[in-house]
Amino acid sequence: AVDRHHWRLSPFMRVVLMLCMPKLNQLLCALVNMVGEWLSVASFWIGTVVFFAWISVTVFEDVHTKNAEGEPVNAGFTSFGDALYTMFVASSTDDFVDKFDPTFTANRGYGLLWLVCLFLSNFLFLNLILAMVFETYSKKFSK
Repeated sequence: AVDRHHWRLSPFMRVVLMLCMPKLNQLLCALVNMVGEWLSVASFWIGTVVFFAWISVTVFEDVHTKNAEGEPVNAGFTSFGDALYTMFVASSTDDFVDKFDPTFTANRGYGLLWLVCLFLSNFLFLNLILAMVFETYSKKFSK
């Protein structure tokens, strides 16, 4: 078998030509402008997730009981890494019910922790991030 290494210029030139398109160039400039503002708001959201992961680890690390369904109450909160993943998934509302259910069915008081966390992460910060991205995008293209 002959091993020939071909190097072609055309894929790179396509990217360069696409960047020369005025509308695409405007869109890329808008995206670059959004990144700085997005990071300022997203840092608060990430800080909230990290804070509540730390709180949940300290609350649930000593709880080794099982709830009515037989699931461990501290499922997803055995270490800081697990808690960080669990709180990130819950704050993005991807699989919230599966993360919320073991703790809430064991003790209804844990629902207060979840309520504050979800209010801050979902209703405040995620909506603020979305509004900020929309405002920056519309400001850029309304000119």
